[in-house]
Amino acid sequence: MARIPVESDAAFGTLLSSLTEDTVTASIHWRLCKDLWAAVPEFVREMNQSAAFWSLTLNAHREVALFRLGRLYDQQRGALSLLSLVGTIRANQHLFEEAHFRKRLRGNPFIDSLAVDARRPDIATLDEDARSVSDGSDLLVTRLVAMRNRVLAHRDPTIVLGASRTTTEALDAVEVDTLLERAASIVNRYSIMFRAGSHLIKIIGHDDFERLLRHVRDDLATRERRLVEEIERTERGPDRRGRCQRNGRE
Repeated sequence: MARIPVESDAAFGTLLSSLTEDTVTASIHWRLCKDLWAAVPEFVREMNQSAAFWSLTLNAHREVALFRLGRLYDQQRGALSLLSLVGTIRANQHLFEEAHFRKRLRGNPFIDSLAVDARRPDIATLDEDARSVSDGSDLLVTRLVAMRNRVLAHRDPTIVLGASRTTTEALDAVEVDTLLERAASIVNRYSIMFRAGSHLIKIIGHDDFERLLRHVRDDLATRERRLVEEIERTERGPDRRGRCQRNGRE
């Protein structure tokens, strides 16, 4: 099984943090991409006020999510990925023992209660996690890796020339959700065991774009109201006072 050599708790913690950051970032961008697409029917008029911006934004969020997802499930030997993380954990189970756990969390006022659950990872769970992130065992991973290798990280000329079926649509939104949730489950499982902490896969303010679009809607409504008022004033012509003043001068 692929694994990364580690010499200390700190080194393993750095590897785990890096994969966690990829997982959280991919999940945040993917959720925002989905939420933006879901908002199009309601805010299509507002988005069309700056169509280029929203088109680029949607594509950017999608690509960031897929690039990070592809990196998480990288199968290359020596690469840091979910597969090599699981292999590294299996080869370094002693890092999860109570003595190491207490050393890492020294100074934590709840160390005694937290250390009650300190234990080596379960071998059966490690094996299942390894299968779930391996392209030789899981069809979704196989398809993701193919998309990464032929479209994202590299450009397959047969796809560009149309001689081969494109893989950019090989995974639908539900399948991407599944792979992201699987990644989050794995990194959080071992993060809890290693440092008694997990990570939220979302950020506060993920729906800020709705506030922005509602401001655009309000601005459009204000401009339309002013335009209607101007048209009405034009159609009415000069007001009565204006006519009297002109008549007096005459």
